[in-house]
Amino acid sequence: MTYEEIIKKIQAGLSGDKQRDQAYLKQQMEEYKDHRYNHEIVRECGRMLYDLLDDAQKEKFVRSIEQDTEHIRSALKEVEYFLSKKDAAKANEVIEPIIKSMSQETMFKNDSKNVFYSFNEPFENVLYEYLEKPEQNVQRASIPYSDAYYDYARVCLELDEQQKAQEALKKAIDWNPMSSKVQLLYMESMKEDLERFFAFTKFAFQIIFHKPDLAKAYRNLAYYFDQKNLQRIAYGCHGISLQYEASEESVNYMNALNEQDWFSQPSMDEMREFAKKYEFPIGPDQQVVGLAYGYGKQCFEEGVKDGAKYFLTIAYDLTAAPEAKELLDQMETE
Repeated sequence: MTYEEIIKKIQAGLSGDKQRDQAYLKQQMEEYKDHRYNHEIVRECGRMLYDLLDDAQKEKFVRSIEQDTEHIRSALKEVEYFLSKKDAAKANEVIEPIIKSMSQETMFKNDSKNVFYSFNEPFENVLYEYLEKPEQNVQRASIPYSDAYYDYARVCLELDEQQKAQEALKKAIDWNPMSSKVQLLYMESMKEDLERFFAFTKFAFQIIFHKPDLAKAYRNLAYYFDQKNLQRIAYGCHGISLQYEASEESVNYMNALNEQDWFSQPSMDEMREFAKKYEFPIGPDQQVVGLAYGYGKQCFEEGVKDGAKYFLTIAYDLTAAPEAKELLDQMETE
């Protein structure tokens, strides 16, 4: 039987009596526990069980999940605090139990019908669906898995546990492949493998949509070219990064080169040639900008002001495009 046929058969067995149906659905979940569609069947039976709950029971169920999420987010704030105080050992005491509990979690497990991600904001979801074109239904996990594994990786790096950090970052990426902060930290952890670091940095441009992340990606490129003794290209990359974020690192690097008699600054035409040769972009990825503007314009035309402002602000921050500014200004005056 196909998955659809099994679900129809289960649905046909419902009686309309809530207590009987609850027992029946639990029995069906047990019956199909070894089936190849086990996860899909259990998840669908779980949805049917939820529908059988009264309003008070539903509220209690939702609140329990919200409490779990609040507990984790509160713990992550503690981790951030201890890291800011350079107390990685204390941060580790907070984060390790959370990571252990997450490894045993099954509520948001992928199956052939659904794939779960802990996206932090809407544009990450948009980028994922555009770039990956998933066949499954993309669902949002309410638990901040990616953030937790990201913070665990930061703790591991502070404790000089490189392998653990990379493993945590891979899991963070699995949960949110569109997270720039995770991808950028993952790059930092692989700097010893210079060519892989370079390739990964170039790849990351297609998911970067905040200016500080874009600046960091250009500083990564600058690091690569400096290590390759291509200081003029590194200088240009630092210069581009400063268009998106102030950086003492970039300013110091450029000033040091300007003091060298042999050094000459690259022109923008030269940087475009370098970019073409080494296959890195000048400025934000145009697909990213186009998607942000396109979604923003669509929301604007449909009267969804919050969505329009969110997407158009991304497009405008990256490019200062007048057409995005015009729509944003219109919303301010309405």
